[in-house]
Amino acid sequence: MINVLFFASIRETLGLERTEVACGEACSVADVVLSLRQRGDVWNDILGNADLLCSVNQELVAMDAQLSDGDELGLFPPVTGG
Repeated sequence: MINVLFFASIRETLGLERTEVACGEACSVADVVLSLRQRGDVWNDILGNADLLCSVNQELVAMDAQLSDGDELGLFPPVTGG
């Protein structure tokens, strides 16, 4: 299982801090995000952002990063500043 953590506006919108997702042998961050997006419209809207930031075991990664059973995947909204 992949332990998925939600941060900032993603956590607020979903009303959820974490969830778990089953992951096969060849599983990427993009695969997990796609699986989560299929949970419904709110999930698809909030996780469909092309600028979504992702971390695996507390290190920023690209969407094609591979996951292993027991990994922690963090999902963050895009950072804005001014």
